[in-house]
Parts: sequence; structure tokens; C-alpha cells
Amino acid sequence: MEILLDEDVPLPLGSLLQCLLSSHTIKHAQELGWKGKKDSVVFRDAGQRGFKAIVTNDKGQLNDPQLCDAIRRAGIHHIRYAQLNGIEGLARAAGAVVAALPAVIRLLEQSDGQRLVQIKGIDPRDRFTSVDPRRNPPPYWKN
Repeated sequence: MEILLDEDVPLPLGSLLQCLLSSHTIKHAQELGWKGKKDSVVFRDAGQRGFKAIVTNDKGQLNDPQLCDAIRRAGIHHIRYAQLNGIEGLARAAGAVVAALPAVIRLLEQSDGQRLVQIKGIDPRDRFTSVDPRRNPPPYWKN
């Protein structure tokens, strides 16, 4: 499957996704010289060039009836995710995309038509645990 990363997706994410999805082709809009193209034109051109899916963090696209029509006409799968500001927002968004995209692509390969996919973000409140072994030593901790 050929997958297009929209220009709002961080460029370095493409290399990581290509490693994870090595049997697929991942291209970034910037690599194609599509930076600054209107979204409706990107969808049309992506469909015409054989892309099967686009990944974007432009959360407003599906609120625009004209863009929805352009996505529908292009016939490509639309995969979106949210990204908060700052380096931590970028890290959580990248982690969510990397963790979800292999399963999303498997789903899309089996689908019988166009899909609109929203990747859920990583909850920053439940990402790790921490133990102070001096106060509450776990069973595996030996003094």
C-alpha cells in the first residue's frame, strides 16, 4: 500500500514508519514537492498517483464539506491524529501514530471500501509507574 504523510506530519516520522511498514511505501508531501498545496488538490493528486491512504494531523478537514467531498472523490483512506503543542505533544502524537498505524494498515488492507480513521492519543496521565524502593520496595528488590 502506498501511504502519503501530509505536510503537517513531522518529516522524521516517515523514516520510522517506513521501518515498521517495510512492505509498504511511505511518502511525505514534502518529498513530492507538495508543500503548500491546498488540501483538496493534495487529495485529488494523491488518489491519481495511486496513494491508498493519507495520514494527517489536520483535525479540521472533516469539518469542511468541500474537503470531505474531495476526500470522498479521491477514494483514499483518511487517517487523522491530534497533536498538542510542544515537544511532549509531538512525542505523544508520534508514539500514538507509530503504535497504531501497523494495525490500522492491516484493517485498511482488508476493508471493502474507503475508511475514515482517527488514531487515539496517548493519555499522559497513565504512561508509566514509579516506585521509591526505599519506602515501598517491590518483591524483586533486594537490599
